[in-house]
This record gives sequence, structure tokens and C-alpha cells, in this order.
Amino acid sequence: MLIGLCVAAGWWAVFATDDPFDPKVLNGLSFVGPVGEGIVWLILSTGRALSFGVAVVAGTLAGAFAASLLQRSAALETFTSGRNALKVAAGGTLMGFGGVLATGCSIGQGLTGLSTLSLASLVASLGILSGIAVGLIISRHTSPVGS
Repeated sequence: MLIGLCVAAGWWAVFATDDPFDPKVLNGLSFVGPVGEGIVWLILSTGRALSFGVAVVAGTLAGAFAASLLQRSAALETFTSGRNALKVAAGGTLMGFGGVLATGCSIGQGLTGLSTLSLASLVASLGILSGIAVGLIISRHTSPVGS
């Protein structure tokens, strides 16, 4: 319920901060596109306005860091093996590629897009869920228990 309220609050925040003399597309919570926008903003920060999506990504990272400091659980971690690092890199690449193909991540398509009853978001969400199911089946058959 709290996540649903955050999606609704995101819609409201973007609408409430819209400039009627410079209209923009109404955007909601998402992470795939805003990460790319954030990289561009870091490079060209003097020439671009900070968007809602970039602020959400930065706020999520800052909040997670602050929570780890408050819980005294902040720690640098590394990979246990080169094979593990390759699996993580491959998974991250596939997730990024899938997010770009779906024009949004599970948050952007599954929560924000479905809240608008978007047919494209329904198809993307079904694809995300199918990919999860296939990935779980493959990982159960290729990984020994406990690793």
C-alpha cells in the first residue's frame, strides 16, 4: 500500500511542479530512463534542469546510504570469485537491456505504467514476470543448492 501511495505521490509531484508556460510530459516513478538521464545530467549539469526521475534515483541512493549508516551496516563488499563477478555483470547487462527494450523497469512498467491502465505496461509486466519464471527455473537447474 505504501508503494502504491508513492506512485500516486509521484504523479502528483510531477503535476504540481509543472510550468504551464513550458509544458512537459507527465512522468511517474521509474528507474531505467532516469539513470541514463542522471549520467547525462552529471556531464552537462550546467545546461540541463534536474528532472523528477533523476531526483528519485538520487534520493533512493542517498536514502539507502543514510539507512545503512543509521543501522551501522554500511560496508564495502566484493565478489567471492571471478565467475560470480561475470554472472553479476551478465545479469546487470541483461536487466539494463531488457529495461531499455521494455521502455521501463519493473517499477516504471509494473507500478507506474499499470496505474494508468497502459496496455504496453501490461505486456511488459507479463514479459518481466515470464522472464523471472524462466530465470528461476534455469538457476535451479544450473546452481548447486546453497551457492
